[in-house]
Amino acid sequence: MRHFPSEIIASATTTMILCIKDHYPKEKDRMILIKELGLTLLKSPPKKNQPKLDYLNFGWECLKNSVDAHGFLECAIVLVDFSIKNLNANSVNVFIKEIFKKL
Repeated sequence: MRHFPSEIIASATTTMILCIKDHYPKEKDRMILIKELGLTLLKSPPKKNQPKLDYLNFGWECLKNSVDAHGFLECAIVLVDFSIKNLNANSVNVFIKEIFKKL
């Protein structure tokens, strides 16, 4: 996704989220895919805020339902890194507090 225009990255992000929701019902699969999507978006984030927020919100919803501690932590690390690079400091603090509440 690195060499594509920002509009295509934004659209691909939305499409990937929908595909993960629709085709990967197992929690473990979702956590792996959210983590990998996040690693990709860290290298080449969409410029528009909505796909960034959609990714973080979907990732958070999956984290809230997680019972796999290892998968939770791996995914949470990527989500926190992504939020630090794409949100304001107050939003990042709230996000991190919510993650620690879940632990």
